Amino acid sequence: MSAATVRVERHGRVGVATLDRPGKHNALTRDTLVELDEAVRLFEGDGEVGCIVLAGEGPSFCGGYDLGASSAQKESDLWTHWLELKENREILGRIWHASKPTVCEVKGYCLGAGLALMSQCDLVVASGDATFGEPELQFSLLPQPHLLYLLPFRIAMEVMLLGRRFSANDAYRYGLINRVAPAGELRTATLHMAAALAELPAEIVQMTKRVVRSTLDSMGHGVMTEWGWDAFLLSKIMPTAARTRFEGVVAEKGMRVALRELRTERDGC
Repeated sequence: MSAATVRVERHGRVGVATLDRPGKHNALTRDTLVELDEAVRLFEGDGEVGCIVLAGEGPSFCGGYDLGASSAQKESDLWTHWLELKENREILGRIWHASKPTVCEVKGYCLGAGLALMSQCDLVVASGDATFGEPELQFSLLPQPHLLYLLPFRIAMEVMLLGRRFSANDAYRYGLINRVAPAGELRTATLHMAAALAELPAEIVQMTKRVVRSTLDSMGHGVMTEWGWDAFLLSKIMPTAARTRFEGVVAEKGMRVALRELRTERDGC
């Protein structure tokens, strides 16, 4: 049996689900997403929990999807792969549609799939050392267009096309997050916000969230989620020159070296 990669705990009326792969900057795998789904379902069904917090163990919230696990998934047939992606987006959708308010606690890296996970939450508290970004295009993968609903258009395009990383202060200035806290005070600030949310009338919170989600869906958010994931799968099986080169380095020198060389190329631009 594999070790658990999500830890759950209670702080008063606040339930905290913590990604627990610190050595991998809490990079997501399919198993981790399934465990996170179970944790959110647990808190949703607990009448004593009024707010749900997503957090990460160690230096980062989430550095993205585990590229090693992603490469292994490529061995499956296309239909199986599509079903796996469908399950992933349904898990994210259940966080997005959670009846209880959700807060994301962000520190260190919040990249790619980590940023997508953060974006499912209602509110975000980040430490001053947090770094945000969408590096997918550098791996010949389609960046999810959800940032168009969260950032000014030109900023969103720059982040998606160039893979530009930005700081917590920039994220606050763009309106992507709600609070920036000193690193040593992050948990205190997060629980303070979550505790306040947990004391609000649960029925009205649920109605408010439903109205907000429905409004965004009327602006195309739900459709974007569907075709965005399908287009992502297409990008994943498209044999571009950049992907062929990257995978060649992975095969010859390993994932760590390939990522280091990719970062060097990016920083040199």
